[in-house]
Amino acid sequence: MVSSLIFCNWYFKKKANLNIFYFYCMIMNSGLDDLDFIMRLFQKAVEYQKNKGYNLWPEFDRKFIENEILEKRHWKIVENGITICFFSVQYNDPVIWQERDKDAAVYLHRITINPDFKGKG
Repeated sequence: MVSSLIFCNWYFKKKANLNIFYFYCMIMNSGLDDLDFIMRLFQKAVEYQKNKGYNLWPEFDRKFIENEILEKRHWKIVENGITICFFSVQYNDPVIWQERDKDAAVYLHRITINPDFKGKG
């Protein structure tokens, strides 16, 4: 189980016209106080997928996500006090990776983006 706070600092400078992009964020464990927002984002993601004609995600059970939070396997990225996205961490995924799942790995799952940040890099 990992519980941590990670600070990000990204810098981008476009050479041609010197556009500069800064991104400062924190990656931290989600808390139970995030659960309502997480569930709303999941619902929006499922609706989006259905509207686009692909059924990838089921309706996620609130208790399932709550357990991930309590087990410190659910994370969020926060910028200036606003949550940009949520994701969960798994250490194996035999359904997707099958025989390649033997090696040590960390998988990011159920990445949900705050709609206010969609398409912003």
